[in-house]
Amino acid sequence: YRVQDMLWHLTEERFYAWHGVQLPIEGYFSPWGVPSQKIIASPRVFSQLNRLADKLTNAIYATFPAYRKMIYKAAQPVVDHYSLSPVR
Repeated sequence: YRVQDMLWHLTEERFYAWHGVQLPIEGYFSPWGVPSQKIIASPRVFSQLNRLADKLTNAIYATFPAYRKMIYKAAQPVVDHYSLSPVR
C-alpha cells in the first residue's frame, strides 16, 4: 500500500495546484456547491496575484521529479527466497 499512498499523494498535490491555486485566480470555481467568491482587484494587484500563483504552482510541480524517483524506488520488486522440504 505504500506505493499506492505515494501515488495518491502526488495526485492530491497536482489537484491542489490546479484546483486550489490556478482555477480561483482565473475566476473558475467548483461546481460542487462551494460558494463562489470572485477575486476583485485592480489590474496591478491581479497581475501580482497571478505571478505569485504561478510561483506557488511551479514550486509544487518542482517537487514532482524527486517524488517520482522515490515512488519508482519504492515500487521495485523485492527478491524472496523459498526452500521446500518434504513433509512426512
